Amino acid sequence: MKSYERGLRSSGQPPRLLAIDLDGTLLDPNGLVRPVVRDAIATVREAGVTVLLATGRSPMGARDVCLELGLGGPQITMNGAIFGSPITGDIEWARSLEPDEVREHLAFARSWGLRPTLCLLDGFAVERPYASTGPIEVPHFVQESNLRVESSLDSVAGEAVIRTYFPTSSIEHSTVVRALQARFGSTASVVWADNLGVELLSKGTNKGRALATVARSMGIAREETAAIGDGPNDLQLLRVAGTSAAMRNAPPNVSVEATFVVPTSAEDGVLEALRRFYPDLPIPAAEPMFLPVALAESAA
Repeated sequence: MKSYERGLRSSGQPPRLLAIDLDGTLLDPNGLVRPVVRDAIATVREAGVTVLLATGRSPMGARDVCLELGLGGPQITMNGAIFGSPITGDIEWARSLEPDEVREHLAFARSWGLRPTLCLLDGFAVERPYASTGPIEVPHFVQESNLRVESSLDSVAGEAVIRTYFPTSSIEHSTVVRALQARFGSTASVVWADNLGVELLSKGTNKGRALATVARSMGIAREETAAIGDGPNDLQLLRVAGTSAAMRNAPPNVSVEATFVVPTSAEDGVLEALRRFYPDLPIPAAEPMFLPVALAESAA
């Protein structure tokens, strides 16, 4: 078994390529980039490091953060299925599902009574329930301006579908995950970040593979890469990177893949990771958030 803290690369050189997860990692509990974190990212970039987002969000969902951080180039989105610029819309590469795969996913959803969302290169598609005229519930990440409502999602299966997302309740989540793994585990990547849903991507798709592909295209060795993450969908990312940090709230099977563990996003854990990746840079210490007394006591 890997030790809880594996130590830094033997080369001692700071990473040239850094991949950072968004939700639960770079963003604070309010979903914001704290100014001290934003400034630290700028310091790292000014030192010549290429900083990438590596998020499960769609390109549209990552756009505002890219604008705030000045990341105009391609980023890793949709859990490694897309490498493109959320700002310009230019796509370097994407791993889409085959039409027959999407139809099989939709058949599974109907048999389980689930209402899937198809995530496309440029938006989302959902199905209107038969004879329904009321509002349609959609996952939290869907942007209404990029949403298509279809009478049948089968009509969308032949387009560039990047992922099939199945919303779940926290109670049924593990059951649906096991069923999807049993049915599609050999033909697709079964990915989830929380217990609100699970998605299917093309086989072999994950953040780690995306990071390795990007590093190879840039001529950067594995030992020169670093990553920070917190969720089940970050496991491969932390495993692939030469040096990595897991947030303290990460599941044990994720933390064990990291070089070291840092405080949570509420405690600016990203700053601690950056200080350890780049000890010669002026990265400030964390500035803990002021929490309500009840929350502070529960976190103690």
